[in-house]
Amino acid sequence: MPGRRRSARCRHWCSDRVRGAFLLVALLLVSFLSLACQAGNGSGFDDVTPSVERSPRGRSVAADSPAGGAAGKTARVVRTQLVRELRESSPHVNTKEMFGFYREHFPAALSELNALCAEGEGAAEPCLRRMVRRYARYRAFAAGPKDELARELAIDRLELEARRLSRRIGNLREAASAKDGADRRRSRKELAAAQERLLALLREVFEVGQQNQLIEVNRLEAELRDMRRLLDEREANKDTIVRRRYRELVGDSDALPSPGGGGAAR
Repeated sequence: MPGRRRSARCRHWCSDRVRGAFLLVALLLVSFLSLACQAGNGSGFDDVTPSVERSPRGRSVAADSPAGGAAGKTARVVRTQLVRELRESSPHVNTKEMFGFYREHFPAALSELNALCAEGEGAAEPCLRRMVRRYARYRAFAAGPKDELARELAIDRLELEARRLSRRIGNLREAASAKDGADRRRSRKELAAAQERLLALLREVFEVGQQNQLIEVNRLEAELRDMRRLLDEREANKDTIVRRRYRELVGDSDALPSPGGGGAAR
């Protein structure tokens, strides 16, 4: 009897150990799948961490991003919420790849998004939507010659700087109206300089856009010339093409009718 009791206790102990091992394996598997899903599409927080980029005028643009404090906390909350909503509304958009592209090719756009996130969801959402639209266009250009993508990014960098200048002009205008005396004159002087800079920048945006359009027109005209040449060649060889198609349909052994329709050609 004592031996049977010991044997029963041993079986129960082994059974508990086996169940515990299976439970541990199941928990580890669930944790692994959860981590894999997060890695597949990014966390929504680190995805949009900006890196430092020099603007076309040599100024660091990472300074536009909120560093910490209340603004930094607001930016993080808004940013995470916007990315979550984007994944729910547009599941076809791979946010990890998109933000990775911007980090590599256009980090200033991430800096702008982070700065607007500190102002609230209403300010940041249009920026994120614009980034999604532009990313789709970048991907289309990435399949072609490299210079096409470079030209597209160049004009968008200029547009971003124009948006930044427009916000600065708004701030300077408010500051100039709130100050008196020498401070007001200084603010007005800074405002006038910023307005002139924005006009010059918009002229540059226009010129770059015109150049891009001209390059595209030249490319389309070259394609049209090639299509016209092929069309003329087909017209010149019309009879040969028609007869070859006739043989494909009825067989090589059949006699072809004469071009005038007067009988079979032997």
